Amino acid sequence: MTDVAAYTAVGAMVLLIGLFTILANGLTPYSMFRLMNGADYFFNHHIPWAGLVLSATIGAVLAWLSVRLVEARDF
Repeated sequence: MTDVAAYTAVGAMVLLIGLFTILANGLTPYSMFRLMNGADYFFNHHIPWAGLVLSATIGAVLAWLSVRLVEARDF
């Protein structure tokens, strides 16, 4: 596979997983799309803590991983 095809496949997979979490009743608290649109807060006056914690954790792990990768380079 070329790089463009691989990136497109990964993007499509992430989109499908995101759409699946909106539709599956047990996974809706963890849906990033529901977190981004803010519907739970504005319509139900409920803060989606599970999604916020999951999003912050993933962001912190990705930031830590990027720092480790840059530090590991041998210039």
